[in-house]
Amino acid sequence: MKEIPFPSNNGQSQKNKRMYRIFFLFLCILFFIACFSFMVFSHPSSLKPQAKEAILLAESYFSDGKYRDARVAYKKALDIAGYTFSGFLERRYRMAIYLARMDQLISQGDSEEVKQLLSIGEKEVWPPETKAIYSAHCQNFILQIEKLMQYRENISQTIVSLKEKKGQEAEILLKNTIRFAKKNQTSLIPIKKALLASLEEGNSESLSIVWQFQQELGIEKKEIQQSLQKEGSSLSVMAKKLLGSHNAEVSQILSQILSLPDKVALAKEYFYTYRDSGSIQEKREKAKIALALYPDFYEIYSYTAQMDMTEGMYQEAKENYDKAQRSYIAETMVFQGWCELQRKNPLEAFKMWNKSIETWPDFSSSHLALGIFYYFLGNPSRSFFHIEKAQAKGTSQETEIMKSLFHNKIKGLEEQIAVVSELHLQGYLYLCHAIALFGMKEKDIAWISLEKAKGIFSKQRSSLLEALAYQSIFAEEGSAIAENSLKELLSDTERQSAIFYSLLYFKEKEKFNEYYEILEDSWKNLWQATQQPLENKDGNNGRK
Repeated sequence: MKEIPFPSNNGQSQKNKRMYRIFFLFLCILFFIACFSFMVFSHPSSLKPQAKEAILLAESYFSDGKYRDARVAYKKALDIAGYTFSGFLERRYRMAIYLARMDQLISQGDSEEVKQLLSIGEKEVWPPETKAIYSAHCQNFILQIEKLMQYRENISQTIVSLKEKKGQEAEILLKNTIRFAKKNQTSLIPIKKALLASLEEGNSESLSIVWQFQQELGIEKKEIQQSLQKEGSSLSVMAKKLLGSHNAEVSQILSQILSLPDKVALAKEYFYTYRDSGSIQEKREKAKIALALYPDFYEIYSYTAQMDMTEGMYQEAKENYDKAQRSYIAETMVFQGWCELQRKNPLEAFKMWNKSIETWPDFSSSHLALGIFYYFLGNPSRSFFHIEKAQAKGTSQETEIMKSLFHNKIKGLEEQIAVVSELHLQGYLYLCHAIALFGMKEKDIAWISLEKAKGIFSKQRSSLLEALAYQSIFAEEGSAIAENSLKELLSDTERQSAIFYSLLYFKEKEKFNEYYEILEDSWKNLWQATQQPLENKDGNNGRK
């Protein structure tokens, strides 16, 4: 096992050097306190009591190595004392600034600037005794800097091991480096930055290590996504390169960070590229890699069934053909559902998505569709339930956006929605984003997202009914915008659909029953089904 080497401190000469440093520092501090006390107390009338108190406090901090506190106290003393002892206090203040900065840099794991600060005393126009005191205090950092340089060296060695595809060696080095950083109270940020930078090369070993240690190093999923997108290259392009390592673990990780459409496209491309190469066992392994990325891919089940038949595994073949049939039907129904929703028929869309789940219970796309549908119909508990179901086989960009809406984590979501590849999903996610913002009293920003949703719906020549309903809700009660939006909604040729969406506006108003009664029974049933909150195990309504 490769351990982090530490600077040797067993030699007698090293021990003597440290003893001399400590002794010298001790003498310097005693000398200064004696001289300063003489100056202060021999001129009692020249200093205000507050200044005297601040100086003594600053000196106490300084001698204890509490340089940040000393810096603040010296500044206070300077402000109070004015010109009295100003030269002396300014020198002490500057020393405290440099030493506090060194302390901070070491805690952050930065050794380069510390080296510059160590020699800065030679450049300052200070009396010899001041330079001697600064130099003596710098000795406190020498051993820490030596360890810090070793820390940096081990980070570099970890990255080299990853580039050389020595994943196990890199893992051992990284564990030791993290252990060292925690023991010495050094920031983990240099490790984090180095690992994220290594992702830009499309190294599969780097991705595995980053994913394994993401929680310990405080690495967020979006940071991994950003690091995988080199300038001029999309996340899906880098994912394709990573998938070329034919590593099932890498495929599983990619399933957690890619959008659902990207996962589908990449799994299909990988499967079509490699399905005819290698032995049957190699083909099976590659099929598993594609399934790890997208577990609902019907063609892979059919392909695996054919290999089962070739090898006389008829029971396995039957099961895989059954999966192929059900997943194909489920996928078709999801797209039919979106088609119905965009042609102003939420009733049929709802039926299709539910039939899809009946056919293939864990189909991620079906649950995502229902999660979005329930959200903009004002039923967060059922929406949350389906989004969690959609994440059962791996998260996607779209489900993560929805999760953020539930927890009111709105910052940066607009940028994430903007890169969703499926335009119809992007439009409805903007609508959900607008609803969340409006609920948080961020009305001006809510209007912006609503307009983006409308722009996409218009571009696709799809239903504007949902957007018009929320335009009426967002507008000030009784305003021209509210009245005109509602009028446009209710005048739509798809009468039942228009009235259904208008109930979102009339929900808490006197005219609700009047419009509700106009609906046909099937549409009334749809309203009841989509408005009924989900009861949790404790019998309470609402999401977890």
